[in-house]
Amino acid sequence: MPEFQLQEVTPFADEVEELLFEINDRLRRYNDLVRDVETTGRNVYVGDNGFSEVAPGTSLNTYISHVAKTADYTVTDTDGESVILVDASSAAVTITLPTAADNSGRVLHIKKTDSSSNAVTVDGEGSETIDGATTQVITSQYDDVRIVCDASNWHIL
Repeated sequence: MPEFQLQEVTPFADEVEELLFEINDRLRRYNDLVRDVETTGRNVYVGDNGFSEVAPGTSLNTYISHVAKTADYTVTDTDGESVILVDASSAAVTITLPTAADNSGRVLHIKKTDSSSNAVTVDGEGSETIDGATTQVITSQYDDVRIVCDASNWHIL
């Protein structure tokens, strides 16, 4: 009768334990985020490395939320829109950005929709900048600025 040797299974067991820990950790984070979605309205998505939060102003829906403005407007931390369409045909319009510290990762798209000579000014909150400048000015119809926040300032994409 042939003799069988018992092979070491501990390394395999350790690897399985690590994978189970990672799965449990991802499930816990997912459950935490789902709870947050239900209680605060924040959104989550499934990324390459697991579950993550979607920045304010973005949506899990297949459409991009937008709002139309015809007068000065201050974007808030809790506004849902990510696209701001601006009609400055009556007067110049200033769109003031929210505080960068509360909007890391948020993307905003601001577009001038009218053909008037009135400008649309995008203004950082306080001393916060947009690509190093305190304001960006849109003067032509259908021109736009798409920006992302890094928690300190805004950057044109």
